[in-house]
Amino acid sequence: MKTCVIYHRVDWDGYTAAAVALRAFPDAELIGWTYRDSLPVVDRFDRVVLVDLTIYSERPDKTKDFSWMINNQDRLIWFDHHPIIKDVPGKYCGVQEEGIGACWLVYEYFRKTRGITCSGEDHIRYAATFDVFRKDGWLCDWEDAWAYQLYLNKLGPAKTAEDLDRLLRHAEVFIESNSVEIERHLRDGYMFEYERSLREKAVFDKYAKRITVDEHAGWLIETMEQPSVIIKDHSDSNDGDVFILWHPDKKDKDGNYVLSIRRSKDSDFDCRAFAKKHNGDGHVPAAGCLMSEEEIQSLL
Repeated sequence: MKTCVIYHRVDWDGYTAAAVALRAFPDAELIGWTYRDSLPVVDRFDRVVLVDLTIYSERPDKTKDFSWMINNQDRLIWFDHHPIIKDVPGKYCGVQEEGIGACWLVYEYFRKTRGITCSGEDHIRYAATFDVFRKDGWLCDWEDAWAYQLYLNKLGPAKTAEDLDRLLRHAEVFIESNSVEIERHLRDGYMFEYERSLREKAVFDKYAKRITVDEHAGWLIETMEQPSVIIKDHSDSNDGDVFILWHPDKKDKDGNYVLSIRRSKDSDFDCRAFAKKHNGDGHVPAAGCLMSEEEIQSLL
């Protein structure tokens, strides 16, 4: 039986979920996918393992076309944790559940159904906890998940096919790491957090501006990368409900700026709802969207 694993190619939840799926199907072909890509062609596969995403195309009226999901539902084993799972028609094998990272859903499912095990279970916990921004430590301590993610961020983004393969191979190594290696990565993450906080503070002091969004006080920050540590520090000290990040060099083909929206841990600000108003989407605690220069300036 020919199998492929289609995984979300933009973050560590996706890489780790794919690595775990390969433990269940070692001979599977890998396909990295994200929402800007063309619909994947899977006609030659008997089984499709879809992890950390839902595949759809967008109609001209901005509604979502789930034909790909519906047409392939008989061969899909589908794992996703994004809010969109509630909108997909059809019946699917797998797990569709909000509030937990996809890599943990995949691990639990195949541990029960195919008897797989992974030595680096803590890596799966950290990747899953961070990806859904759980502050209650349901899978692991949130502070550890945050620091571990910073360690992973040092490995860089996937900008090319070679990068994608490199990061996925890292994920395969991590899920088989022993506890000593995982602890070393975690310590490196905490050290990186401290070093990065010094750099980020300089950026924040120079470029952050106070804003109010729907009666929520927050910050508009001009930065090329997400100032994760600064956001966390201001969140912990209740200095802002929402953080909107942008940079003059990050635009789409129509000249709109690419924005990242984050909220503080105790805020009820709905990042996803805000993003959907501006041609975006995401999670309630974190989302992304597009805005014109005039719209950004209107926030000030």
